[in-house]
Amino acid sequence: METLKSDLNFENFDGARPESSELKPPFPYLEMNWHNGFAAASGGAMKYGGWQIGEENAQRAISLFGKLPGYFGEKEMWAKGKGDGEYPAHSSRFINATAFATRVKWYDGRNGEKGSSKTQVLVYLCEIDKNHNITPYGPALISGGSYHAGVAVSTAFSAWATHISANRDDAGLGNIPAWAFYGYFGTFGDKRITKEVGKSEKNFIVPCQVNFPKEVTALRGLYVGDTVAAEIMTLRKQAQAWLDDAKPRKIQQSEPAMPEFEDPGF
Repeated sequence: METLKSDLNFENFDGARPESSELKPPFPYLEMNWHNGFAAASGGAMKYGGWQIGEENAQRAISLFGKLPGYFGEKEMWAKGKGDGEYPAHSSRFINATAFATRVKWYDGRNGEKGSSKTQVLVYLCEIDKNHNITPYGPALISGGSYHAGVAVSTAFSAWATHISANRDDAGLGNIPAWAFYGYFGTFGDKRITKEVGKSEKNFIVPCQVNFPKEVTALRGLYVGDTVAAEIMTLRKQAQAWLDDAKPRKIQQSEPAMPEFEDPGF
């Protein structure tokens, strides 16, 4: 008798396990995180730092969008912290994106441990080829990793919005808001850039960077277009409950405040 076969992953299903109570954006999205990389690695995001998509999230994104953005390479094995083995993930040193919503969610510590935070940013991805042709991809949810890495990710997107606003007249951008222009975010060049963070507990991160065009007139070609802009406005409205789900917490004076994104105006 022929054995039944299925492509579903039954091994990891546990019907008795409760689903996470954390609210998620109510639309399809690719999920990725920032990674500092390793100084001893040979190259790419694994050495210089950048964006990472775990294999499970990659397969989910492929099922939703048909593929991953072209700048993400084939999966590689990444080392876990403290010598806990390896895991497969796709990575890229940069992404082409624009941010349209951000939140910082705080979690209470357990058993006397200090609480922690998670910085998350909703972005709209695209692919830009060598001839500057733009192909929209879709929404993605970015996790910043540690508190300071999350601040750096948020700061990079805010710096891009500030750059657009500062050059609005020279570039002839009219009244189109900063969130409607794609940018380049990640790590660039042939040098691993690190930053010391922390007050009582010192540590080093690789901060997310933004790559500004050499000519401000190039900003015009990074407009997402009316169709994607309308979609982003709809997504931003749908994400309001997700934004409201972030637990408020008063920032201590020793901690840098999270920069805010430009209000999309709806």
